[in-house]
Parts: sequence; structure tokens; C-alpha cells
Amino acid sequence: MSVPTPRNPYYGPLRVAFESFVLLNGLLYQFDSHFKHRAAEIKDSLQRHRFRRVPWFAGAALVIRDLTEWPPDRWARYYSVGSHTRKGKGFLAAMQNIVALNSAWVVSQAFETFEVFAKDVVALYLKRNPTALCTPPWPRRRRGAGAGPKTRHLSAYRTFVTHAYGGADDLVRRLRRSIPDLAQHEQHNNRGLDLQEWVRVVAEVRHATVHRRGVLSPAQMKRLSTSARSILKANFPGEAVTRGYRLRLERKSAQDALIRSAEYALLIFKQISLREDLDWEVFKSVGIRA
Repeated sequence: MSVPTPRNPYYGPLRVAFESFVLLNGLLYQFDSHFKHRAAEIKDSLQRHRFRRVPWFAGAALVIRDLTEWPPDRWARYYSVGSHTRKGKGFLAAMQNIVALNSAWVVSQAFETFEVFAKDVVALYLKRNPTALCTPPWPRRRRGAGAGPKTRHLSAYRTFVTHAYGGADDLVRRLRRSIPDLAQHEQHNNRGLDLQEWVRVVAEVRHATVHRRGVLSPAQMKRLSTSARSILKANFPGEAVTRGYRLRLERKSAQDALIRSAEYALLIFKQISLREDLDWEVFKSVGIRA
């Protein structure tokens, strides 16, 4: 009689993360495909009219209401304040900016998905290994977080992790100190990528996207080590500006960030599963659809 495969409780957070990554990848693909199709039409129009004074324009009328107007017949009155028009090349440039912003948004969402995964995994790890709370590296980081969860419910551990520790960078740092094999593969993997530095870079990219219109400030750049800045420029294209480093991402940059986030999550899942003698290969038998 064959021995049944043990259930791996860590697969739940991994599957949720994978589903989110798959969804983001699908949205990225659709957006990029529509952009390329539309851009090809615009370029073709510009080429056909290059010797004629017939500029290519695109725009949409902006129609509004006067909020203080109450027509006697009760029919709403609408007024066009004009249409937004751009010459073809300018319109293409504006579209390209939207692509860059969308790509940066995908990277931001990938990081947040990874961070949620890290919090869920750490909460589950501490619930399954409660004595770890009293040993390095798990003493609480933030004041007022309490000595530990008040109950044995997983939700209490999630709340504790959220209030006691920092973000993704802090959580994976604590995990790697608990699981030496994780630290080894973060540094030595078949991607040739230092994942410890990479997650710090993505955290800064996310912050710049959400809070600074896609610009990493000089202070952010200073926080990054020399190797981290190399990772930034190799994986997240941009340009140096007075205010720091302006991101100019494309679909490939965003998709690569999705892939690395998923691979990093799988690495954590695998190493923590091996440590607890759980079946880590369960992810191979289940396809993810979003």
C-alpha cells in the first residue's frame, strides 16, 4: 500500500500568490497587445500622410454638467468643453507613458502580492512552531505589538505578524535566519540573481510608483548598495533625472518582475516545506488559472 502524500498547509498561501501573479500577467499581456495594435495603426497613418498636410489626430470630447443648473423641463443639460487632441507622434508618446506607468503598476502589485504571501507564510510558520517566538530571529520588532498571539487561531498569528514585524524585506530576513538553506539559495540560484538585494530594489520601485510618480528619490538611491543599484538598472530601465531615477518600464520588465516574485515565493515554500518534511512538489500537479 502506498503512503498517502502528506498535506502541505503552506501550499494555500502559495496558490493564492500564484493566482494573483497569473492574473497580473494576463492583464499585462492584454494591455500590451492592445497598445501594439493601436500604435501600429497610428504609425501607418503617419506614414501614409507624411507628404501631406493632413495631421493625424485622436481625441475625445469632454462633456460636463453645470452643477447649479436646474432646467425647468428637468432634462439634464450637457456642455462640451472641447476635445483633447494630440498630433500622431505626440499621441504615441503619451501612449508610451501610459504603458510605462501600467508596467510599473504591475511591478508594484507583484511586490504587494509577494509581501502578503510572506506574511501568511510567517504566520503559519510561527503557529506551527510557537516556541520560535521566544528565540532569535523572531522577537517582535515594533513596540506595542504584544508578546505574541492571544489565541492559537491562525488569524491571531496573522494579526501579530502584521503588527510585530516589518514588510517583505524584514520577514524574509527573519525566515532566512531560521532556514539556512533559504539563505544559501537566495545567493546561489540558477538565475544568478541576489534575491536579498532584489527584494529591496523592488520595494523601492513599488514606493516610487505609488508615492513619487515613478521616480526614485536621491535618498532612495542612496539607501541601495552598489550591487542593488546594478540590479535596479538591469531589471528596471529608467533615466537619471535631477530628482533621482525616473522609471521607464516596458512589458518585459514587468513580466520579469512577476516571474522573479513567483520564483522567490516558490523558493520560500520549498525550503520551509523541506524543513518540516512536507511535500513541496504538490505545486507541480495543479495548474493555476485566473
